[in-house]
This record gives sequence, structure tokens and C-alpha cells, in this order.
Amino acid sequence: RDPAFPRSEGQRTEQIVTLEDLDSALRFFLTVSCVNSGRIGAFGLSVGGAAAVFHAAAGPPLRSLVLWGTPPSYTECIEKGVLDPRDSGVDPNSRFLNISDVLREITQPVLLIGGTEDVAFFACADQERNLKTLKTATTAMSLRIGGAGHGIDAAHTSFPIWSQLVSAWFGATL
Repeated sequence: RDPAFPRSEGQRTEQIVTLEDLDSALRFFLTVSCVNSGRIGAFGLSVGGAAAVFHAAAGPPLRSLVLWGTPPSYTECIEKGVLDPRDSGVDPNSRFLNISDVLREITQPVLLIGGTEDVAFFACADQERNLKTLKTATTAMSLRIGGAGHGIDAAHTSFPIWSQLVSAWFGATL
């Protein structure tokens, strides 16, 4: 891993989400004979999305990303009081995680999704401005789904539609 990227994207308690964990999972998948190493995508929720972005920026094998409820800028969210790292379970390193800056450096297609509860996250950074600054080689889309929470709720009536949307995104970008 590039030392410029933080090692931890979340506390190793309830949210065991780190670059090392993602590396371990990917190393395993690359040993499976039916896995096409050129067609691996990642779906990251909240700080899991941050981990996916930083992993993608560091190099292969992630080729496409879906980020659900990942704030464009943890730094701005903390500065504006939307996130309190002490109460939210966000690793203290996260105050340095400006996802928008990383998105400007990657070429992988990215789908940013937020639920109704994520409005404050997305308002912290000018998401439209950030998306326009992505490299032209990068496909980027941003969706806000009404009635959806910050987490993924498989019992939600719209869950099958979300699943189809994500599947179609990976089908088109991998």
C-alpha cells in the first residue's frame, strides 16, 4: 500500500473495515479459479466506501465502485458538526479522509448513492462540483434514494430495485 493512504478506515470494533481487511479478501478472491481478476468491483457502505476508494486509488484490482452513504468529505462533515468521530465510530484518522480529493485521482467508474438520512453528509461538500472535477475517463453518477436509510435494509420494499441498479452498474462498468 502507498504510505500516503491511511491504514485504517474504521475502528476495529463493530466496523471491522480496513484496507488490510479489503486486501485479505481480494487476495483470497484472486486465488479462486473462476474469478476474473480484470472484473472485480467493490460495494462499500459508509466507511466501507472510504476504504474502497482508498484501495482503488492505490492500484488494481478494483475496477468499479459503488459507494452507499459515504460522505464526500469526512473532514468537512466533522468540521461542520455532522459527524462526531467520538460518537459515530469513525476512526480518528477519518478526519483526514476527503473522499472528493481521492475521487479526482482515480479512473475507476464510481456510483455514489445516498439515502434520505445521508442528505447532511452530501450537503457538507459540493458534490456536483466534485463530480465535475473527476477525470474525463471516469464515469461518475450520483443518486439519492428517498425513503432509504444510511444503511442497507433488505426488508425495505425498494431493496430489489436497489439490487438491480447496483447489478446493472457493475454489469456495465466491469
